[in-house]
Amino acid sequence: MFYDRFKELCERRGISCNRAALEMGLSNATPTAWKKRGLTPKADTLAVIANYFDVSTDYLLGENWYVVDPISPKQVNTNRVHEILWKYSKQYRKEWKQYRKQKLRERG
Repeated sequence: MFYDRFKELCERRGISCNRAALEMGLSNATPTAWKKRGLTPKADTLAVIANYFDVSTDYLLGENWYVVDPISPKQVNTNRVHEILWKYSKQYRKEWKQYRKQKLRERG
């Protein structure tokens, strides 16, 4: 399920899965492992991938079909994966705050 969603996002962007992995700082063999073994990345890697494609971690896991708007606290609070990552990962909190600030600046 995860790999299918990852591949779809890569196709939308017009890049290969291996190239996307390299751009995110992952091994280019990582997507192959996800595909062949049916693996799902760990939470910190999911956060990186979600940030790269500007989607929610729930979306990556196939649990919903919407993109979470980082400006809307109600949507963010209903995102269970986001809540878990927020609670347990300092790096995720740091990256999310940076991402949210960037989106606020873009909106003016």
